[in-house]
Amino acid sequence: MRESDIKKMEEILSEFKRITPFIEEAPTIFEISGYPHFENVISNVLKYFLESKNGHNLSNAFLTALLSAAGENSIDEKFESIEVKREDPTSTGKRIDLVITADSICVAIENKIYAPLGNDLSDYRKHIKRKYSNYEPTFIVLAPERRYLNQLDDHGFKSVTYEEFFIELEKQIGKIITSIDSRHIVFLTEFIRTIRNFKRQTMATDEFIQFLSDNKKEIESLYEKAFVDFKEQLEKNADKIDQLIDEGSIRGFERKKYPKKHALEYVRIYEKEVFVESDSFTFQIKLRLMPKKYSIEYWSANGNKADLFRNYLKKVIGDELKHSPHKDDEENLSVVQHEGSLDEGNPYGIAKYVSEQLVRFRNH
Repeated sequence: MRESDIKKMEEILSEFKRITPFIEEAPTIFEISGYPHFENVISNVLKYFLESKNGHNLSNAFLTALLSAAGENSIDEKFESIEVKREDPTSTGKRIDLVITADSICVAIENKIYAPLGNDLSDYRKHIKRKYSNYEPTFIVLAPERRYLNQLDDHGFKSVTYEEFFIELEKQIGKIITSIDSRHIVFLTEFIRTIRNFKRQTMATDEFIQFLSDNKKEIESLYEKAFVDFKEQLEKNADKIDQLIDEGSIRGFERKKYPKKHALEYVRIYEKEVFVESDSFTFQIKLRLMPKKYSIEYWSANGNKADLFRNYLKKVIGDELKHSPHKDDEENLSVVQHEGSLDEGNPYGIAKYVSEQLVRFRNH
């Protein structure tokens, strides 16, 4: 690569460090808790906000918005009381996610997030018609996307997306915002954001898109030279080192290649199963080649065997175990045993050092 090309790449990289590529939003409390996709959790939240007795002062907002999204605009918005039953059982043992009764109407909701619609909608309809015969029924499948249309039409169910529901809900909330308890505004906002995040993809900033457009040719050239040509060179270097390693020292170890697709490095792994009393774990020696440097590392391939791995190293190495974990290791399952410069470490020297490590652990 010419010096002028390198200078241009440096300018582009400098500009890239300055910009914000993607819009990053803080996670919601549902996402932090690990329950954002659980249908039961979401159905429980819906029940809480639908019922006017729960002190949030939302009144009829949830039910009115839901009916409006389903096209039931003629229904009176003022309900004297709203009751919600979760998991309402049918005579065949099936369960309807939410059944809402309010004055003269009954709304049956099948809440779907990611799971397919394998429910017996015909059974649900018969159950509602029989058990709630004094009510005017509405049947809804609520989901992030409009799905299962053929199934719904056959059984009188209407498809309502969460976004359609939220648009109507925001209209209703706008009318009563001053009366809603402030804590519940926070809860409701988090709930809406969580559901909307199901469909929302990571959004690139306008600045980043413009940067990619302005520098498309140079970025593609940099990728080709760094992640294709240079990584091929790293792999060839690893192959050469591997060929120079004494075959006797590898006995008992299995060779593995780990190209690390999106990293400017190449890893060659030598691993074996280590048995300690009634337990075992997979022990690895990794040769990691990077631009201008290399490292030799000890790893455990088993995430739940950190203590076993540490005790094994202490047994084999003893007091020499003073090195730090690899920077990508968050579970304390690695030790960087040696680092060196590729300028100084010729293939023969690196191969000799790897051979010594293999011999050291071969009989333990």
